[in-house]
Amino acid sequence: MGMTPVLSKHTAFGFQIQEAEGTEASNAVIWIPVDGTVDFKKRVNRTFPRQADYVEGQHLHYSAGQWAQGGLGFVLVPDASVLGDLFEWIFDRDSYNQGALATVYKYYERGGVGVWESFIDCKVGEATFTFEKGRPVGLGLSVVGRKPGTATPAVSMASVTGPFLYKETGINVSYAGEVVAATTELERAEIRIDNRLEDPGEGLRLTSNADGGKYPAHIYNLAAAEVSGSMTRDFVSDLLTTSFQAQADDDFGSNNDGQLVFALARGSASATITCNRVQWGEPGPDFPGDNETRITQDVEWTALMEDTATDPTPALEYVVA
Repeated sequence: MGMTPVLSKHTAFGFQIQEAEGTEASNAVIWIPVDGTVDFKKRVNRTFPRQADYVEGQHLHYSAGQWAQGGLGFVLVPDASVLGDLFEWIFDRDSYNQGALATVYKYYERGGVGVWESFIDCKVGEATFTFEKGRPVGLGLSVVGRKPGTATPAVSMASVTGPFLYKETGINVSYAGEVVAATTELERAEIRIDNRLEDPGEGLRLTSNADGGKYPAHIYNLAAAEVSGSMTRDFVSDLLTTSFQAQADDDFGSNNDGQLVFALARGSASATITCNRVQWGEPGPDFPGDNETRITQDVEWTALMEDTATDPTPALEYVVA
C-alpha cells in the first residue's frame, strides 16, 4: 500500500468561546474556512545552555516554558453566528478588562484517519481587517493559547459560502468632526487591533505542581486595545489634508476627531465596525516621480478612546446582526 499524504483540503480550523478559564469548550464548535497560512501551533522554547562544566561542547537542553502561538488567516464569511462569536473573541473585555478566552482546534487527516490538536485559554493578541478593491474582506489573527486540550469534536463547517467582497463594504467617514457620511474615495483600508497581551512567558510561575510549571498560569491583557490602521484615498480634494492640519493645531482637543464606519452586509448577515476619535497621520500626498500614474493619499491613522474615567467610549465598537 502506497503512502497517503496529508492534503491541505483535508484540514480545518475551529474555535468556541469558553465559559471559564481552564475549561475546554468542546460543544457547538464553530468550524470556519481559512484562507492563508496557519502557523498557530505549540511552542516549546527549547533552550541549549552553555555552562562551563568541563564538557567539550553543548550537551544540555531544557524547555523554557510551553504554550501555543501563531497566526491564523481568514476571509470573513456572511454568517451572523460565526461573526458574532469571532468578534466577541477579538474585541470583548470583561469588567477587569480581560479578553475573551476560547478553545481552538486544528484538524487534519493522515492516511484517512483524523488528527486533532487543541489548545485552551486562547486569546487574540492582534487582529488585522483588510478591505481592498477587487478582493474579499480579509482577517488575520495572532493568537496565544495557554495549554493543550483533549477533546476531539466532530468537524462540520459552519459556512462554506463565499466570503464578503469589497463591493459589499459600505464606508462612512467623518474627517474632522462633521457628520459621518458615505464615501467612495477609499481604495484600500486596514484596521489593526493590538489587544496588549502580556508575553506568554511572563505567565510562567515557580511551581512543581500540576503541569510542573510547564505552561503559563494565566495570559493577561495589560491594557485596553490599541486601534490603528491605514487607508489609500483617491486624491480628489484637500479635505483630508485640511482635517489633518486642524487636528495638529488642536493639542489635547477632540472637536476635530474623525470617525470611520465599515458596514458589511449580504442577505440577512451584517456587521459594522466603528473606529472612534480617528487621528490622521501625515497625508502627503507623496509624488511618485513619473508622468504616467495617478496620485493617491496613503495615510496612517490612530483611533482613541474617549478621555473620561467613567464609562469611556472605546476606540472601536462593533455590531453583528
